Amino acid sequence: MTCMVHIEFQARPAAIAEMLGGLRRILPDTRAREGCVSVSVTRTQDDPNNFAFVELWDSRAHYERYFAWREETGISQELATLVDGEASFRFFDLVGL
Repeated sequence: MTCMVHIEFQARPAAIAEMLGGLRRILPDTRAREGCVSVSVTRTQDDPNNFAFVELWDSRAHYERYFAWREETGISQELATLVDGEASFRFFDLVGL
């Protein structure tokens, strides 16, 4: 079943340019990963340091395999240094209405 992954985080203000550069570098590999349907990066209109990813995956298992791969490559830890606090991860099923 298709899974929507919603990831929200607060970027450190001094790290915005580095964050955007890192995302530009890694997103092509994310989008090419098996099971990835789409990835959208959004930024809150009222707080330019607040970002959310809206991702569609063929299944939660596909996303979890992808995330494990990112952990192995070290990119998750690298990007975590650019974030204030913890990112919020939520997983949704599409209702189809």
